[in-house]
Amino acid sequence: MTKFNIFPAIDLLNGNCVRLLQGEFNQATIYKNNPLKQVSFFIESGFEWIHLVDLNAAMGENDNKKLILDILKSFGKDIKIQLGGGIRSADHIKFWIDNQVRRVIIGTLACENSDIINSIGKEFEKKIVLGIDVRKKLIAVHGWKKQLDLKPIDLIKRLDQSLIDAIIYTDISRDGALQGVNIDDTVELSKSVSIPIIASGGVSSVEEIKKLIHFNDDGIVGVILGKALYEKKISLNQIKDIFIK
Repeated sequence: MTKFNIFPAIDLLNGNCVRLLQGEFNQATIYKNNPLKQVSFFIESGFEWIHLVDLNAAMGENDNKKLILDILKSFGKDIKIQLGGGIRSADHIKFWIDNQVRRVIIGTLACENSDIINSIGKEFEKKIVLGIDVRKKLIAVHGWKKQLDLKPIDLIKRLDQSLIDAIIYTDISRDGALQGVNIDDTVELSKSVSIPIIASGGVSSVEEIKKLIHFNDDGIVGVILGKALYEKKISLNQIKDIFIK
């Protein structure tokens, strides 16, 4: 059994911590205007990982590179960071790994230039997370704005799976909506591949986390929490209680 992890999310937009509703930038809620304090809070709360996404970079509209480097310089030794958003070349991957990012999240690049991933070199083995964002079971890329006629399993078959440490599976229709994570589709994918799966999108209660942990033996190794944490739908004490045996 692989350890199950909770990944608190920090989505960066114009230097702020935000959450989007179904990926729509015009429906962004700003929760904290100091991301470094938010990272510090998550460290103090005992989390092992942080899920960090540069939404500006994902859309190709500026980026939060300086802020992310500040976070890595300040906290890179204190917590593991997986980073996504606009990482679309081998140079981007190498840059962030060299700057203390533990794992980079690849979505658009994997779909549009899978050869780059497959030829990147064994030094990046298990430092890549495949981000699979789906709308009606088909993958969307470029910050969820471009819909592809591509199923998750067909994308996975294109890639050198030995390089991939985990897959983040997000149902876009549920993201930021607090309507519940798509457990059925997440588990279905986990049973069809050998790569560990991290569930994402719409988690709204501690009961859902417990359900996901139930499928740990089927390859579900974690869950990303965003809005539910920021709006206190799930408390830190509830999370701690899950892992206290």
